[in-house]
Amino acid sequence: MLQAARTDWPAYLQVSGDVDLAWIDACDKYHDPGHIEEVIERSDPTDFSNDYLVLCCEFEAVLGHVMRSLQPRLVWLAEWPYWESALLDPQTGNLMPVFHWAMKKMSDYGWDDGFAEKVEACLELLDNKPDTGNSGTK
Repeated sequence: MLQAARTDWPAYLQVSGDVDLAWIDACDKYHDPGHIEEVIERSDPTDFSNDYLVLCCEFEAVLGHVMRSLQPRLVWLAEWPYWESALLDPQTGNLMPVFHWAMKKMSDYGWDDGFAEKVEACLELLDNKPDTGNSGTK
């Protein structure tokens, strides 16, 4: 999905180079409520490759890639279906459900959350949280 975003996003977003926080910010600013509504309306819920699901998956992949680039200790916890996968910080035991963040972005609930800032704030919290010695999720 990350490769799909690398291919798809430059066609409609002003992004280039390495996938980084600027890519998240560009996607965040582009997908306002009107555009999100358009994506939802043209997406057939019976089609597993509909625009809504693809966009959520690409955004999730970009979020995860950028977070892992900025904090290499994060690891993917692969689940099935794949959208239940999340990032785990083995040092703190915290789980970051980036696909769910992407779905919130593409809904009425979280379209204006500011995901580049959310990524930075989340990573800052992880770095400032004391190690609990618990490798489980919280």
